[in-house]
Formats: sequence, C-alpha cells, structure tokens
Amino acid sequence: MDSMELLLYYLEVQLLWVPVSLIAFGYGRWAHQQWGWMTATSLLKLLYLMGFLTLLMPLAVNLLPGEPFLSSSAHLWMDDQGATKLNLGSAATGVPIASADSWVQAIPLANLSLIFLLFLASLAALALWPMIGGFRKLHGLYERALTVREIGRVSVRVTDEIDVPVSFKLPGRAVVLLPVALLEDADQYHIVVRHELQHHRQGDTALAWPLFVLRGLSIWNPFFLLWHKTLSDTQEYACDESLVGRKMVAPQAYGRCLIKVAEHARATPALPSGTMGMASRGSATILQRRIDMMFQTRPRRKSVTALLATTALALLSLSALAAGDLVLDRRIGMDEVRVLAENTASHSVFPVVANDAVLDQLNRLVGHPKGRKFMRSALERMALHQPTIETKLKAYNLPAELMAVPILESGYQSLAPNSRFPHAAGMWQFIPDTARKFNLRVDEEVDERLDVVRSTDAALRMLSALELQFQDWGLTMLAYNAGSQKVLSGIEATGTRDPWALIEQGYEGDRHYLSRLTAILIIMNHPELLD
Repeated sequence: MDSMELLLYYLEVQLLWVPVSLIAFGYGRWAHQQWGWMTATSLLKLLYLMGFLTLLMPLAVNLLPGEPFLSSSAHLWMDDQGATKLNLGSAATGVPIASADSWVQAIPLANLSLIFLLFLASLAALALWPMIGGFRKLHGLYERALTVREIGRVSVRVTDEIDVPVSFKLPGRAVVLLPVALLEDADQYHIVVRHELQHHRQGDTALAWPLFVLRGLSIWNPFFLLWHKTLSDTQEYACDESLVGRKMVAPQAYGRCLIKVAEHARATPALPSGTMGMASRGSATILQRRIDMMFQTRPRRKSVTALLATTALALLSLSALAAGDLVLDRRIGMDEVRVLAENTASHSVFPVVANDAVLDQLNRLVGHPKGRKFMRSALERMALHQPTIETKLKAYNLPAELMAVPILESGYQSLAPNSRFPHAAGMWQFIPDTARKFNLRVDEEVDERLDVVRSTDAALRMLSALELQFQDWGLTMLAYNAGSQKVLSGIEATGTRDPWALIEQGYEGDRHYLSRLTAILIIMNHPELLD
C-alpha cells in the first residue's frame, strides 16, 4: 500500500464512522435504553463488530471486482501541470457545489502524500506518547500495589495511590486495582471486584489500548468520537446488566456502591489511559440512567436483536461500498476528454464524442482505484481472447472497436447467470431468446452462451445484422443493448437518428451503455490513463 492508497483508505474509514456512529447512537438511545429491544451485552458485541468491520471493509471492498457504482463526491487529483486539486462537486461537469472558489489548487500530489504521512505520523505520536506514559504509570502502580488475590492470570491488588477502582491489561496479566479504603466494606469490595472482572470478561480492557490509538488517529472526527462515547457508555451498561441481571448483586446494593464510587471519582484526577473503571467516566445523567435501568425488567427479544444486528451490518456493508466510491483520486476534465475523443475518433469508425455522460463514465473508470483495477483486469483477459475475436472480426468485415463490447458486457469473463443478471450469460451477455435466434443452444443440458468461440460468432453476426439495418454504429450499439424495435420506435417517435438524443428521450436499455462504451474505447486507445 503506497502513500496515496493509504490516504484513500484513511479517508474511507473516516467516512464510514458517519453511518457507524449514527447507528450506534440510535441503537443505544432507543433500541437499548428507550424500548429495551436489545440488551446492553448484545449492543456491546455489535458495536465492537462494527468498529472492526469499519477498519476492515475498505480494504475488502477494494479487492472486489467491478466498477465503482456511485459517482464520487470528493475529488482529489493531479492536473496536467502537476498541481493538486480538491473539489466537492460533480465529477461529470467539474463544477463545484458552491462556486469556483471551492477549488483548492496547491502542491504536487507526491508532496501531498508526504504531508498526509507526516500528519498521520503526528497523530500517531500524539496517541502513542500518552499511551506509553500511561502504560508505565500503570505498571508502576501494579508493582507497588499489595496483592489481595490471584487467580491464574488475574491479579486483584490494593493501593493507597488511587481513590477509585480500575481494571487494565498488562502483558500476560489482567489487573484489578482497588483503593485501600474498599477493604473496610466487604460488600462493596465484592461488588467492585465483580464489576471490574466483568470488564476483563467482556474484552473491554484488552481493547482499551488499540481503541486509545484509534481515538488519537481520529480525534478530529466528531462521528468517531460519538461512536467511542456510545461504546464507553455501553461497556458500563453491559457490566451493570451482567451483574444485576444474573442476580449476582442486588440492585439496591449495586446502586449504593455505584454512587459512592462516583463521588470519589469526581474528586479524582484523570486516570491513566488504558483503564476501565466502575465510575471513572460519564456524567451525572449517565449515572442516573445506569441506576434507573437496574430496576427495569426487560424481556430478552432474540429475534428483534438478530433483526437489528443484521440491519446494522447490511447498512454498514452498503456504506463501505459507497465510501470506497466517494473519494476520487484523479479527475479528467472536459477539455482533456475532447482531445482524447478527437484523437480516438480520428482512426475509428465509431462516433466517439465528448459529453458530460462520457466524462462521468471515464472518471469512474480511471479516477478511482477500483475502476482502474477493473479495466486493467479486463484488458488482460481481452489479450487472451484477442486472436480469436480479431479473426472473426476480419471474417465478418467488422471494425476492431467491437473488441470493447465484451469489456462493457462482462469484463471479458464468460459469466453464468447470477442473482444480479439472472437471464444474461456468457462473455457477450446473451439472453436466451436472442441466443437461440442466432443459433446458440440454451437448455437444461447445454448453454452455448458460455462457449467463447460460438457466442463470439453469434454476437458478431448480430452486430453485423444491426449495422446493416441502421447504417450507424451509435444506433447499432444502442440496438444491441436495448433491442432494435425500441430504437426503431424512438426514431419514428422523435424523428431523429442521433443515438444520444434517443437516450435522452428514454429509448435505451441502459442509459449509460453508449457513454460507457465510448469511455472504454478512449481508454483502449490511451492505456496510459490507467497509470
């Protein structure tokens, strides 16, 4: 992963905290606290899972085949003069949302990547420095404290250096550290120890250090801070719920203990990083809410919990796909597209035009890592089939530009019917009726659409017939996608043979088909666009 890929990954993660935090806040406030549809333990597990997926999904999404499916809203690229530009506007028109003043023209892109790395390193240093200091302080407290009890790797100790109980992880050791004063009250001692041990069982202490570093790297992002606040509150709710719900502690005794610990916490300086505590964080409102919830009987609703969790993960998955497409790392302007189109059209029989639709499709394919990856993979597969298809093209006296069609249709993959396209199949994406019309066998035993040689021959015969019918390659490709009858109806209704005008009037199958094909032709003639 180079510096630019790291920058894009970082931006995508920060974008993902927006839906993640809103889901977390909504579920915490209403699904858990207000309506009781989720237990605190279930919510805590979901928040941890969503946090982990927020970091993982941008990496996984970029490994998926295919093109970006959303138009990018954030554009960051290098122009022909080597200057970095940033825009929060339309990829198709290049017009900023607000005004031309929203453009930022700054420094070479390589230098921007270096500045980003320095920024990220600074955030990491600001996070690691107090973390190292906190770790050293906790280790010192642990070494100086008196051991009360040890069970395996769990050590319960007391010290007169703190006024509130805390729990934390050290290498190979789970620690519960208590103030000496707690030894005077056996009941409160047992309640506090059980609470802090529950933090260890939930994994809160193990994740405290990574979360501290993550907070440092995202400290400027209010949506991450909202998720982190919801997580911190839910950690305490889950401990309360576990102890009181399993009747390990009476609610009245637990509430009294909680209030007493909270009183000490108000007069205590901030604890070292990496610690969890019974009442070391949170406002009086949170404390009141925790006590109120102890006395509420909440039936477990596993089916509702499962539905809410599934919904949250589905929304997160869609958000991850969207976040990966919202950041564009380079952009081609209309002036450059006109030059590219003229150059391509100068040795092509196809009507290669430059318009907003072509510009949008071109930027989707070359302005995003996923789009470039799709095109590179498709061109590599095209090379494998090129001798066969070129032979067929010459036999039917058809132009070489038709090599672009399987890139658009399938990325040069002989695809079986699937959930996204249940009727089309093969490299040329024939539907059954059309395939049979051109003598391809499609039945339960044989599907010749998956035979590259036979389906290529059928596709070229179909294209040859359409070109003979329309005498125009723009109309021919429109008919290949939408059907000749629809194109004929459009010509008759509008009185025009301009394929772009017919698309605007709705006489198309996929309104992006012709613009995407044009963009692919430009890329095939200018492969340096994928660099």
